[in-house]
Formats: sequence, structure tokens, C-alpha cells
Amino acid sequence: MKQANNHLNHENEATAQQSSLRIRQFLMASLFPLIVLALLLLSLVSNGQNQYRITEIITDFNGYWKSGATNINPVKPDNSHNLLAFTHNGVRFSTGVNDAALSAKGDTYYPGDYRALPVKSVTGAITSNTKIGLGEKYDGVTNGKSNPSPVNNIPLYLTDGLNGLDLGTCVANLPVGQLLFSVNNVKITAINDGVPDVVITQAADPSGNTFDSYEFADINGNRVGNPIDIRLNNIPSVGNWVADFYEASQNPMSLSTGFTKTERGLRLWTGDFSVFGINAGNISQIAYFRINLSGESDVAFVAYNTSALNVDLVLPTKLAAFTAKSVAESIVLNWATVSETNTDRFEIEKSLD
Repeated sequence: MKQANNHLNHENEATAQQSSLRIRQFLMASLFPLIVLALLLLSLVSNGQNQYRITEIITDFNGYWKSGATNINPVKPDNSHNLLAFTHNGVRFSTGVNDAALSAKGDTYYPGDYRALPVKSVTGAITSNTKIGLGEKYDGVTNGKSNPSPVNNIPLYLTDGLNGLDLGTCVANLPVGQLLFSVNNVKITAINDGVPDVVITQAADPSGNTFDSYEFADINGNRVGNPIDIRLNNIPSVGNWVADFYEASQNPMSLSTGFTKTERGLRLWTGDFSVFGINAGNISQIAYFRINLSGESDVAFVAYNTSALNVDLVLPTKLAAFTAKSVAESIVLNWATVSETNTDRFEIEKSLD
């Protein structure tokens, strides 16, 4: 009887092992496609982040400021500063803002011309989570709020500065929705030419749980090519800045103590049209560049390469007259406008040349 029981136990163990093996085989067969898909998606995101990340930037803060992911500049910009150059894949590209400053410092670069895309629309409800980030000294007050408050105008801070490339202002936690930019005449010769076509910024604290999604769209809002999902906190910061974060849901904007003189990282990402699946067959359909906002996107600007596409600009102000005359040792300027749309202020610039 004991031998029979042992034999029966061995048979039960063998049956159980076979059943367990069949279950594992079934699970592997069922889960294998999902595992492959997950690995593929992870690979795409990783490649997008690593292959197209910007590893160094140069701005005009205090005349010249260079900082990179492996050599963070201890100086932290606390006011407006414009992007002069960026490095990706070991090549430095100038933005055309001030190539002379780069040459004066002995920097080698591929000359370029980059400008901020004009904002067509921002959808989504502004909440108390949405902030206007300004360099701590932008408002003229150290460690506090200015009076009056800076103007509450989201599109302004996404396109301000020289060529619109001010890294010292941003909109943090843009509401869940879409940020839309108009583009046209995208040039097929720009695909895979080795020169970045778009530059994307993340100027505050990116979330570790959500993706920002970028894509091109046609005139009807349909996606052209494929979206690129980027988890921006996986891209190393190239430098740090000090900012005040004003409350965008209020007008005039307020500034809370906890959002005064705070330090944030700067992250930039760049890509060729090809990474968005743009090719000869669909390039003519492009009418917009779109960011699908997660609610935690912190954008200083989205820039484009002027040799890769054109943008139809509608100026917010129409001038009726503009005159200048010399008075003593000064120049007196007078102008009159026919119309103004979303105009904050006029800035007068001068140059010795």
C-alpha cells in the first residue's frame, strides 16, 4: 500500500508540473505581444530622449553664459536671457541671435536661424496650478512682488525676447489641453539633413509620471506622421535658473511666498522632421505643430529652424507713423498706431552699428 501511495503521489506531482508548465506557456503566449509592445514603446521613448536631447546651451545672461548637462554652470540666471546656441549629438548650432558673441568666445558652431513659433491658441481652463515663471529680477523687485504686477498674457511669455528665445520667462503647468502653433511651407530638403528642425523647452519641474506629447497636424487638426511622447524628467538639466512664479489664474497676478526666488532646471529637446514620421508623402499636409498638454508642461518657447519651414506672421500692431529727431544730445521718437492686439508694451532697442 505504501509503495502504491508513493507511486500515486509521483503521478500527481508529474501532472501538477505539466499543468504548471502549460499555464506558464499559455501566459507567455498571451503576454509576449504585450511585452514586445512595451519594450518597443520604451525603446522609442528612450531613443527620442537620448538621441535628440540638448546637452549644452549658451545664452546672453550677463553677456555670455554657458552650461551643460555634464558641466553645470554654478551661476544661475535670474532675469531674461536669450538662447544663443545649443549642442546636440556633439554639434553646436547657433540660433542667430548673436553669433558674434559666440565667435568672440572662440566657440565653434554651425550657423543657424531659430525663432519662436507664434502661438495660435491655448486650450484648457487656467487653474491656480498655472503659473507665469519670470526670472527673479525680471519684475525689478528682489525676493518679492512688483507693483503693478507683470502683465498676465500667456502667449507673450512663450514668444518674448530676441527671436522669441527668452529662457528667463515661461508658463508653468499649462492646463490640460492643446498648445497650437501655425506653420507652413515645410521643406522636404530639411528631412534628415542633420540640422535640428524644432527646439522644445521645459523650464520648471517636470513630472515623473506623465508624458508631454508633440506632433504635427493638418488644417483640420488631424495628426500628420506620428506623435513623440517625451518624459522630460529623463532628460538631464543643462543648467539652473532662479524664478518667481506668478499666479496666472488671477489678473492682476499675485505672487505667493513659496513661489518667490525659487530654483528650477532647464531642459531642452530637439528633433528632425523624420522623428515625427514626416516624409515626402505627408509633408505638404502640415499646417500646425501641436503639444498635447498633460497639465504639467512648463514651456519657455518652441523654436523652429527658419531654413526648414516658414511661418506666416500677423503683427499685433499696425503703425500709422514713426518719426525720430535729434534734440540736444538725445533722440526723440514719436509713433502712432492704427490697431493693437494683445499688446503689452513697446520696447526701444539701440545699436552702435
